[in-house]
Amino acid sequence: MVRGSHSHVQLVVAASDLDTDKQQQLHVAAAVTNTIRKLKERIEEMDGIPVSRITVYANGVELLDYWTLHDYELSDHSKVDFKLKKLRILVSSQCETKKFPVEASENVGELRKELERLKEQWQLELLDDDYFFIYKQNVMDNALGCGMNNPI
Repeated sequence: MVRGSHSHVQLVVAASDLDTDKQQQLHVAAAVTNTIRKLKERIEEMDGIPVSRITVYANGVELLDYWTLHDYELSDHSKVDFKLKKLRILVSSQCETKKFPVEASENVGELRKELERLKEQWQLELLDDDYFFIYKQNVMDNALGCGMNNPI
């Protein structure tokens, strides 16, 4: 067990937005005995990104959920990066079903834009705005992201 003044650390958690080249930084205080999963939960609390979409890296190495900050020798002011896992869209019609990884956020408006782009690229036959998105068996609301949607 870690004791003394080094039982807590302040981490610099950075995420890059590939579209704008902006980098967002969060400062997260955590016990060195916290798991990486707990760090992801703190990121979700602070930034609203679902834990299931977050992958955390330090020095280019993906950090595993069940290891602790101490296991990875993360110290005060260590920098960790996080990236969002791609969502997958499953498009079903009367004729066929296709799966696509998307770069969009979990925002329905962004998913619609990405689907329109894929529609042209893959010659998908979709009726204009006559489709909806389902996440974890719930219809997604246009104004909310996946993590905040309730059944309609």
